[in-house]
Amino acid sequence: MKRLLGARRLAAALALLTLAGCPPPAPPAPPGGGGQPPPPPAGTDPMTPPPATDAPGGPTDGGPPAPAPAEVKPLAADALAPVDEPTVKAWVGPALAQPAASFKPIERADRERLLSAPLEESSGATSFFLNPDVDPYRGAKGGVWTVRRDPDLIRCQYRAGDLACVLTEGANFLCLEVTTKDALSPASLRKLVKRVAQLEVKSDGIGQDRAWKVEVPDGVDLTKGVHRFGNPGAPPVMLVASRDDRIDVLVADGRVFVVFYKKIEQLVGFAPDNWLDPAARKKLTGR
Repeated sequence: MKRLLGARRLAAALALLTLAGCPPPAPPAPPGGGGQPPPPPAGTDPMTPPPATDAPGGPTDGGPPAPAPAEVKPLAADALAPVDEPTVKAWVGPALAQPAASFKPIERADRERLLSAPLEESSGATSFFLNPDVDPYRGAKGGVWTVRRDPDLIRCQYRAGDLACVLTEGANFLCLEVTTKDALSPASLRKLVKRVAQLEVKSDGIGQDRAWKVEVPDGVDLTKGVHRFGNPGAPPVMLVASRDDRIDVLVADGRVFVVFYKKIEQLVGFAPDNWLDPAARKKLTGR
């Protein structure tokens, strides 16, 4: 009886804290290495676009609302066929081949009721991989968020300064397409990757240090064909044991995609096509 009363008192106390606006306890560190990412700043709502911005994270007082982004052009189903890593083709290829119309807008009620877990995981992953000014949960606000199932994917279209970004994320990976005004060349690609990705991270004794160096040889014509560049010595995707193990940069049809690996499926039990909660999957398809 005492234990039951104690449990009821604890539940009542937690309910009062929730009503008072106190944040819930921080979730445990995500699997896949690297320790626990920092939570989004207090009081922010990544699913509610702020006013239009003229700089990363900087709202323009009294400015017009952010314009709707251009429709994302899907890659051809076999566009990544020349890539020499089979798991990249199996995971990333189908995600980038999905038509834009198959993604549905994320409503606020659905975010809170059906998509809270994958969005929380997504926020942790972007803070781990992306520089803050190109992170749609932090410095680069005002994104348009959508979701689809089979395969289960979350997508955000947004701007980070002069960069046009499309973040496509599934259970196992995070893929950021980046478009810039600069002409595509080996030098500009190296500069672009350094701008968007956290290539060097000190672990402060938790997890492991990261020191990614993406090698893009000079003289490569990036405007033609399909190319994959990555960090030397990286294991195959299926053998990745930590989020720090591997980064891939794909160039296809002159478009740049930076790919990071979460490995949630193998460590937690998710399959790539059922990352979302069953209730969310049912609402998206009506069955």
